[in-house]
Amino acid sequence: MKEKAGKNRNDYKKTNRGLALKMIATAQCFSRIELVEKTGLSKMTISNIVGEMLKRELLAEGVAVKTGDSGRNPIKLIISPKAPKLIGLVIMRNYCEAVLCSLDMKVLDRERYDYEVSMDKEKLIRGVYRLIDTLIYKESNVLAIGLASIGPVNVRQGIILKPFYFYGIENVEIVSIVSERYKLPVFFDHDNQSAVSVESLFGNGRGYQDILLVGANQGGCRLRNFRLRPFVLQRAGIFSRNGSRKRRLCRKALCLRQQRLFGNLPEYA
Repeated sequence: MKEKAGKNRNDYKKTNRGLALKMIATAQCFSRIELVEKTGLSKMTISNIVGEMLKRELLAEGVAVKTGDSGRNPIKLIISPKAPKLIGLVIMRNYCEAVLCSLDMKVLDRERYDYEVSMDKEKLIRGVYRLIDTLIYKESNVLAIGLASIGPVNVRQGIILKPFYFYGIENVEIVSIVSERYKLPVFFDHDNQSAVSVESLFGNGRGYQDILLVGANQGGCRLRNFRLRPFVLQRAGIFSRNGSRKRRLCRKALCLRQQRLFGNLPEYA
């Protein structure tokens, strides 16, 4: 049985608000009564939190939820259309892409930048600026920016270190670069860990405490007991096809990396 996550102490008000908003945004709860049941918070606490969020236009009330029980049907709680938006940006080996989304991760707009042949660090930074500038021009009410990148990365210092086959680009202080320009909170992680986090909250991994993601570049991430743990595969390969169309397992170490870089399956006789 999942442990109740909410707290009823005054000094945990911020945690309780965040928990309630998360439960609504990730569709784990749809009403006040469900928030009470799944967070362990009192009815009065939930009533105060929801009232405050309605006033701040973080939440809005929708239609009544039909429960089949006798009595009044509870009012559905949703993320308000007037709530602040989020920007997410991922830096990959051949492109970077940014999305504008609501607090419940509905994608509202997206922009993409495919790298030039003669790519360098300055062009990468300009490309990141262009993507974010375009989205902020369309929506100024942005709460925060989330960044993800191929590795290796130093998450604590917010630096993209020295990825393989990345045009010689290294030591990009991406968090400070973005936060100084936009004056917004910036969150940063490896792309694999970001993918597992989103999958556990909004995707098919929702509700599971153990999730395994294997990336296409000999790395991956495991969510175990709700804690992220990155890993590196010592041996990896992909299935390729020879001239007779028979499947063969290619055990060459660079096969996955080539698949990621060039987007096609190498053929081995």
